[in-house]
Amino acid sequence: MTKSKIMDTIKQLRIKKQVEDLGDKAILAVDGDIIAYRTACVVEDHWEGAGYDIVNTTISQIMENTGVNKMRIYLSGKSDGTKYPAKKQNFRYDIAKTKPYKGNRANMKRPQFLNHIYDYLIEHKNAIVVDGYEADDAIATDMTFYESIHCGIDKDILQIPGLHYNYVKEEWIEVTPEDAEITLYRQVLMGDTSDNIPGLPRFGIKTAEAHITKAESALSDALDTYKKVIGADYMGYFLEQRALVEMVKNVPLNFTRIYTEKLHAFEEYPDGFIDFDEEEKLEVAL
Repeated sequence: MTKSKIMDTIKQLRIKKQVEDLGDKAILAVDGDIIAYRTACVVEDHWEGAGYDIVNTTISQIMENTGVNKMRIYLSGKSDGTKYPAKKQNFRYDIAKTKPYKGNRANMKRPQFLNHIYDYLIEHKNAIVVDGYEADDAIATDMTFYESIHCGIDKDILQIPGLHYNYVKEEWIEVTPEDAEITLYRQVLMGDTSDNIPGLPRFGIKTAEAHITKAESALSDALDTYKKVIGADYMGYFLEQRALVEMVKNVPLNFTRIYTEKLHAFEEYPDGFIDFDEEEKLEVAL
């Protein structure tokens, strides 16, 4: 094993110990959009209820791998309150003037069973629909106010300090406030091609890393770079791009809703013993 792998293993163990030390205070803020979309893609040609089993298995594995048995699952909603993800569902569509927000996805076909998975997450996993924002914004707010642990695979959320768990890679990441600031302004320079956010022309990760190196000067360095590349009228474009990539950290939500899954083994009943799984929806005030 190389030195870097040894150091990475030590880091993973250290973060897991941090989570263990949180005890009952630990709660996951889960990107339900990712779970729903990945599941719907897998069962695109063979539904037969398999999607529900995949969701159950995914959530159980997340809880087992993290050692955390409480979570808030977030789903992106429409600005009119409709619970399914759809075009023009949040404020970013209104502020994107240079290019349509997610305009590159206009002709993409949605998985046919995506709505079924959303329904299931809402009805059986107590998922929270985020009205007018994206799931990432709700997670950012949750982490900011309740120090919850992000669970998902989107790198954009790494602009929020705290603990992050990538459930696909089964990998922990700890983001410091300094790391978060650097990540945000590098993203402002690069934009996000997956969401049709242009950023600065020909600015990839290496160029952004070269321009943004310190947290304390990240904002001023980003402003200077925009001014050099765009010219005197850079400020409006800078503010647009930052508003598009920056996570909202004050989404109005009911944070008392959680989902927890408990295994009750060999509970005593009048007619003997029974071994069963029970899913519980809880309304609790943390």
